[in-house]
Amino acid sequence: MVEFGVSTYGADGGRSGIGSYLSEILRVWERQGKTRRLELLLDPEEVDYWRGVAPSARQRVQPRGLRRNVPGVLWHLLMLPWIAWRQGYRRLFLCASNRRSPWWCPCPMVGTVHDLAGLRMPGKYSRWHHLYLSKLLPRLIRRLRVVLTVSQASARDIEELVGIPAERVVVTPLAADLQRFSPGPPAEARQRLQADYSLPEHYVLYLARLEHPGKGHVPLIEAWDRLLDEVEVKADLVLAGSPWDGYAEIEAALAKARHRERIRLLGFVQHAHIPDLYRAADAVVFPSFYEGFGLPVLEAMGCGRALACSNRASLPEVAGSAALLFDPAQPTEIREALQQLLQNPDLKARLEVAGLQRAQCFSWEKTADQTWTALTSERE
Repeated sequence: MVEFGVSTYGADGGRSGIGSYLSEILRVWERQGKTRRLELLLDPEEVDYWRGVAPSARQRVQPRGLRRNVPGVLWHLLMLPWIAWRQGYRRLFLCASNRRSPWWCPCPMVGTVHDLAGLRMPGKYSRWHHLYLSKLLPRLIRRLRVVLTVSQASARDIEELVGIPAERVVVTPLAADLQRFSPGPPAEARQRLQADYSLPEHYVLYLARLEHPGKGHVPLIEAWDRLLDEVEVKADLVLAGSPWDGYAEIEAALAKARHRERIRLLGFVQHAHIPDLYRAADAVVFPSFYEGFGLPVLEAMGCGRALACSNRASLPEVAGSAALLFDPAQPTEIREALQQLLQNPDLKARLEVAGLQRAQCFSWEKTADQTWTALTSERE
């Protein structure tokens, strides 16, 4: 018997951090026999993907076009409550309430607010998108029965920016799939990637969409220039990810870079290739200004890579003492961290061991169990 409706919108068919979040939770619930109690509301282009993730769940396919912002927002506001009433859901689970959420629903709503980046990062979105995020979305979030989030940093933002008391926010941290993201010989990983990517023998990897200013590519490029001006290193800088908002600013920084020939752009990286991309790297850098969690941090650590990352938002909470931390607004600090990763082999080896241990502190099973408890709880 179906008891719970699950909106898969905002999970991008598994091709994003939120997509990994919902996919991993559903996989755990599938193994536990819980997905037969779910009905997934999904886009027709994603039917095969979600059937592969949770074959026991019922599927309710919606009209095309709802993955786009405006139609998707309107569907959640106007149609999803009616579907919930007609289907008689006991609860409605929204995997991306920081993107879309109903104004009203006939059953209690449990929603995950991954971050409030649009409110913390001015200029991240267009004027109209920011207006929706700043004026309407906080009111929608306040209508959730239970608010889930993925880090203590995001919980503090929800309390401060949305006004939801801490006792109504449940923190369910993410995790890395340590069967996929595990150590392996760099040379073998590089060989498997040869047919799809032109990779140098030695490189420092940053895997993130090419978005400015939020992802910190511009100060990273400046820091890389400073590093190569001052010391000799064998590695190149590899930026993996698709162009996004503000990409013109990153292009301009690349055009001015004094060592442009030592920076590689890979573009979009297939999900299946990401573990090998980490394994083949000398080290990983993550200079993002804001993350609700920062799943790539755990994935890199799970692959045994030494990491230097931003000290903003949730990232110190996720990395703990297993990474070098720096201020992403200070290219000098980024340069110093990169130099330590590349020229201090003892430190690099210690970080690799510490990172593997840190990644094992997080579990998708625990995340899924906490989420199920929140979904099925009768708490007011």
